[in-house]
Amino acid sequence: MLVVDDVLTTGGSIREVITAVKERKGIVIGVGVLVDRTEQKPDFGAPLFGCHRAEAVQLPSGKCPLCAANIPLVKPGGS
Repeated sequence: MLVVDDVLTTGGSIREVITAVKERKGIVIGVGVLVDRTEQKPDFGAPLFGCHRAEAVQLPSGKCPLCAANIPLVKPGGS
């Protein structure tokens, strides 16, 4: 089975799917993502393929320029 996700940041949801596949005696032959935002490549036990690489910038607590300017955070696709 090929596991596919839109965005890879931590790998948590992909690991959950891999666990579910293995519990049902399936075999994961690869993982595909549209956007890979990982800092370090996760080991899923299968090859990882990403269409686009985008660095995820993490700021220390209290150093967010948007927060300092009182700009509210908005979740894409959310309200």
